[in-house]
Amino acid sequence: MSSLRQTIGLLVCLLALQLLGAMAASTIIHVEFSNQIKDELSKRFKVVASEVEMNGFRPEDFPSYRGEVVFFQADETSAATAPEGIFEVRGAIEDDLWEENKLFGTNPDWDDWYFFVGEAAGSVLVIGTNLAYSSLFSGLIPNVFIAVGVCISVIALAIGFAMSRRAQNKLDRMSTVLAEIGRGNLHQRVALSTDRDDLDDLAQDIDNTLEHLEVLFNQTKNLAVNIAHDLKTPLARLRLRLENALLDTDPDIVAQNVELALKQADHVIAVFEAFLRIARLETGTAKKRFADVDLVAVAKEIASTFAPVVEDAGYGFELRINGRARIKGDAVLLTQMLSNLIENAIRHTDPGTVISVVVDYAGVGVADTGKGIPDDAYEQVVKPSVRLDASRTKPGAGLGLALVKSIADAHEATLELTENPWSEERGLFVFARFREVWTT
Repeated sequence: MSSLRQTIGLLVCLLALQLLGAMAASTIIHVEFSNQIKDELSKRFKVVASEVEMNGFRPEDFPSYRGEVVFFQADETSAATAPEGIFEVRGAIEDDLWEENKLFGTNPDWDDWYFFVGEAAGSVLVIGTNLAYSSLFSGLIPNVFIAVGVCISVIALAIGFAMSRRAQNKLDRMSTVLAEIGRGNLHQRVALSTDRDDLDDLAQDIDNTLEHLEVLFNQTKNLAVNIAHDLKTPLARLRLRLENALLDTDPDIVAQNVELALKQADHVIAVFEAFLRIARLETGTAKKRFADVDLVAVAKEIASTFAPVVEDAGYGFELRINGRARIKGDAVLLTQMLSNLIENAIRHTDPGTVISVVVDYAGVGVADTGKGIPDDAYEQVVKPSVRLDASRTKPGAGLGLALVKSIADAHEATLELTENPWSEERGLFVFARFREVWTT
């Protein structure tokens, strides 16, 4: 487990730092303790030297107790019990404190002793103190540090193992779900706990991505089914017309069947071209041709082209200019967007319906005075191959609004579907609201 390996690595670093800390603490305490001993021995020497100056040296006045000894060179009895060579080191170095007992021979009885050597009453006076207890204390410090460090490391390792095991369980869950997704089980979700740690946030992002992926996969699957359904009839008719043309001997009937077969082929080609246009728009390559576009000019061009056609078909047509706006876009694609919206209105409304091309300071769109569509269908009709005619008996491939949505997305515009605010009937108003516009 990578998390457990990281925990162990951190613990090794922690233990190493604790060992270094123990060594540093032991050294610092030893130095401070030595300095304190020096100060105490120096003060004690002055007191003893003063007494010797005043009263002379009497061994009974300085008995060995509490780890202290006093030696005076002028007193033969005292000098006989002093460490070998202790009196001769006087003046050998500047400092009168001697801690190197090897200078005084190899007698183990004087291990761990500090001596202060100086002059008193015309002779040499030595004050010594035993450091056995302090040495034991200073020796315990690194051991205590190590023991505490080991205990802390063991506890930290246990806690780290529990936490790493918990984190590893989450990672294993993610790995299992992704493996299931790879096998085609798109309904699988990670769905970790609600602790809201980094792994839970990552799991939530994965679940959101998987949910979106499942939606896209289902849309693609439904799209394939709908395409097959929509093309089945035209292809069957195409085959029938070609078969009739092949079997019939009357040139006029053969020509008529070939003409009808060509129309069916054109319909099939148009469906595939619509899908290709949507795919090209979704790749983002359309932005390479973007330039300054006047939406009013585009609307007027559409009006001049479609007004006669719409009116000849028995529909009303009007151009509503409620404001002027310029955008960065592709005039050809915007013209196609409005054309699809007008054709969609003609296809799905009854004669007598008024179709309006609307332009204002925020964007452009098309409204009609027809029966409209349910509110819950607004988000569905802009998807490829989605039609409100579930039986799919009416002509069309359900790509008109999908292509409009793709063109709007390519221009970073929001496609809004609402009721027609200028109609007494419910109607439908499809409006592309652009994010960046320049009003003129």
